[in-house]
Amino acid sequence: MKIDSLKIDPISLTEEISNNIVVKDSIMECTIPCGFGTKKGLYEFTFSAEGHFDLTITAPVDYRKGDENCPSRNSNGESYVLAMYSKET
Repeated sequence: MKIDSLKIDPISLTEEISNNIVVKDSIMECTIPCGFGTKKGLYEFTFSAEGHFDLTITAPVDYRKGDENCPSRNSNGESYVLAMYSKET
């Protein structure tokens, strides 16, 4: 996984906030629907699922609302829907 072309440890994206995510051996396992991360930037990661072709995407991530209070809050972040192709078709 990369953010703004820099390789990152996936566990760092789950430390602040995540939903339905587990990290095992530096691999994020997601139970759909899932969510992770609070950092803005250009994310690059690969999805894989048994019986399907891997899917690598690069996607911009930002928040539409935010404040500078302590602690800060961000909301209305990016949301993506992905379709993976079965190897059996």
